[in-house]
Amino acid sequence: MKNPRFLLIVATDVESEMEEEFNEWYEKEHIPELLEIPGVLGAHRYISMNGTPKYFTIYEHENEHVREKEEYKNVLNTAWAKRIRAHLINFKKVFLKRI
Repeated sequence: MKNPRFLLIVATDVESEMEEEFNEWYEKEHIPELLEIPGVLGAHRYISMNGTPKYFTIYEHENEHVREKEEYKNVLNTAWAKRIRAHLINFKKVFLKRI
């Protein structure tokens, strides 16, 4: 695997009644589909050990333009993704470049 120069870190909580579906969506649709896109090198999920947000995902990108690809945008806008997004709380994201 290539060494990623860019990281996208997404942190969020999710409404408790959607937590099971949220995790299922991440594992069955979201991450597998993103990993099919050239330039997405990896995706790793974490749970906070102290405080909120509870869920963190670190996406490894080859370059800063990966998120501009049409197929990337399509993965973010599936019917399932839209349904999940409506139940996210305390959503934060940061895009980092290695120095």
